[in-house]
Parts: sequence; C-alpha cells; structure tokens
Amino acid sequence: MKKSDQRGYTMMEVVATISILIMVIAGMTKTVSNMFGKYKYHEVLTQIRDLRKTVSDRYAAIGDYSDLSAKLLIDEKIAPQTMVAGNILINAFGGQVYLAPAHTYGKNKSFEMQFTNLPASVCVEAATINWRVDDTSTLVQMVINNKNKPYTWPVNSLGNSVKPGQNSLPMTIQTAQQACNNKDGKNLIIWEFQ
Repeated sequence: MKKSDQRGYTMMEVVATISILIMVIAGMTKTVSNMFGKYKYHEVLTQIRDLRKTVSDRYAAIGDYSDLSAKLLIDEKIAPQTMVAGNILINAFGGQVYLAPAHTYGKNKSFEMQFTNLPASVCVEAATINWRVDDTSTLVQMVINNKNKPYTWPVNSLGNSVKPGQNSLPMTIQTAQQACNNKDGKNLIIWEFQ
C-alpha cells in the first residue's frame, strides 16, 4: 500500500491567512468609507448651490416668497431629485433641509434655506462659499448654530453696519471653524437670500 502525500494546513498558517484577509478587508473598507465621505461632502455643496438657484429661478419674476416651502418644490417637481425623500428635502448627510420666506428686506421679499446635520468640515466649507457676483451678493445673512448671532455684510442696503470681522461677511475660514463647532458634530446653517 502506498502512503498518500496528503498535506494539510497547520493552525498557524490558517490564522496567518485569516489575519491577512482581515487586514485587507479593513483597508478596503476604510478606502471605500473615505471615498463615500468625500462624495457626500461634494454632493452637499452642490445641493446648496442647486437649491438656491432653483428657488431663485422659481421666484425671479414674482419676488414674493410667501408660499415657499420644500413641499411646494417637491410637488412642482423642481426640487433637486437627490434631495427628495417623500414630502421633505434632505441633504447628503441625512439632515433635513428647510425653506421658508424671510423678512429682512420686507415681508416675504427674501427666503431662508436651512441645512441641518452638517459635519464640521462641511459646515466650514459651506459657510465660506463665495456668493458674490459682480461685487454684489444675493446672500443677505447667514446663521451658524446660534440663531441669535447672524453674520451680515459690513454695510447692506438697509444701512446696517457691523465692525469688519465681527459677525461680518464674507466669512473667513477661521471664523467658520469657530462657528462650526457644535458639540455633537451636527451643525446647522441658515442662509437668507434676496
């Protein structure tokens, strides 16, 4: 009778192989997670710009935002589709997005756009978006986390003035980093546009 040349794996070889597979899978998971995070980061910045443009285009001829709501844009099928979740709008980080008329320049003559659940890095980037076009801006004011502390232009058409650097726009990265510091990492930004 011939001896068979059977060869099995030792327990050490099995453990080593499993350990290597776990490290490879962990590395791939981290890479995919980072890529998905970067995608959401860029997606929310696109959503902010697209939603502002959608609202501005919808109300350009009217100039009265009294009926503005997320539901209205959804019902009219003009809301950015990446944001629609039933009867509400959500951003790429799962935070609800609110739209409402505002009153800084007269009743219903401006509108608010509110994004919730923003991580600090996204909050900083969103707070420092350059809304200026030809030395003007449709951005009236911005609030980050603290509704009692709006950031406005040093002098606006209402004659309001603040000291440069003290709650003034455009916001610097340093100021945005200080403002985007919600303890739970879920920041809120409210923009008011004319």
